[in-house]
Amino acid sequence: MIAVGQKIREMRQSKRLTQEEIENRTGIKREYLSKIETCGLPNITIKTLKKITDALGIPISKFFRESSN
Repeated sequence: MIAVGQKIREMRQSKRLTQEEIENRTGIKREYLSKIETCGLPNITIKTLKKITDALGIPISKFFRESSN
């Protein structure tokens, strides 16, 4: 199972977006996003996760789907 932060990072990188671009789109500080991606921060709120997935242009439901690999 992939950790929350790792999955966010993978999705962000696959969209070729920087943490700064996500900050600009969401208002979530780059430093906080970095902590989410590196530490996982298991207490991330659904509201914060929704902001991030919206910025990535993906539905939040996709975030929870397992890959078909």
